[in-house]
Amino acid sequence: TDPSERRPNLVHSLLVARKGRLVLEEYFYGADANAIHDLRSAGKTFSNVMLGAVIGRGQVKSEAETLVPILSPAMTLANPSAQKERITLAHLMTHTSGLACDDNNQDSPGNEDTLQSQPEPNWWSYAAGLPMVAEPGKRYAYCSAGMNLVGAALTLRAGQWLPELFHDTIARPLEFGTYAWNLMPTGEGYMGGGARLQSRDLLK
Repeated sequence: TDPSERRPNLVHSLLVARKGRLVLEEYFYGADANAIHDLRSAGKTFSNVMLGAVIGRGQVKSEAETLVPILSPAMTLANPSAQKERITLAHLMTHTSGLACDDNNQDSPGNEDTLQSQPEPNWWSYAAGLPMVAEPGKRYAYCSAGMNLVGAALTLRAGQWLPELFHDTIARPLEFGTYAWNLMPTGEGYMGGGARLQSRDLLK
């Protein structure tokens, strides 16, 4: 909503739980308990929970595991370098991968808008092929494409479609209702954000 035209309808729901009980639940601007809401980048946080589940299964050793060996069997990575070989899953989740990826810089080749508008349908391959601009762990730059690469690692190591992995590790155990998941042009799940959940399920 353009705030210069009218008051922005930014708050759709407000829920408060205390000691495991829902004590306040209100909806605004036509939303109700059945509506699913775009979480935007808050959806990135599911990567941590899903990675923990995959580590628990023994399919990933830890968040310190490096990215390149996970991706290499499935795709050829452009711009190989010793720095890229040192990128870990933790670097991706803390936006310190060192890849040329900065959502706050429109000139960055890894910017999310650029990622989603460039012609390569495999966004994992595109992001993993970005050149390095810093040593992993040394510089922070908010990078949705990097978080999406965590989704690639989860998919490849778990051997599951990302929405299916989300269902098995989060949605089903927490008894979620209706939800939606963003997909890339290839049909694979997008981990950069944008999942849609009912408010009660986000509260869980």
